Amino acid sequence: MEGGSVAVVELWLGGVVEGVAAFAAPIPRPERPRTITEVSRIFLLRLMLMFVSFVQWMSGELSKDAT
Repeated sequence: MEGGSVAVVELWLGGVVEGVAAFAAPIPRPERPRTITEVSRIFLLRLMLMFVSFVQWMSGELSKDAT
């Protein structure tokens, strides 16, 4: 399952890069640009989701080691 672990880490790192890019350069909507509050909220939500997926992945790795 080493290949699966690498894929999860690559996906997680890709999410981090996307989150930073979304925070650094928000894409303005045609009707109005996003406010810093909206960008911060999106960034924090994505960060929380990445953290939860990382914890789930780590708990899976730890339980796999215990068996």
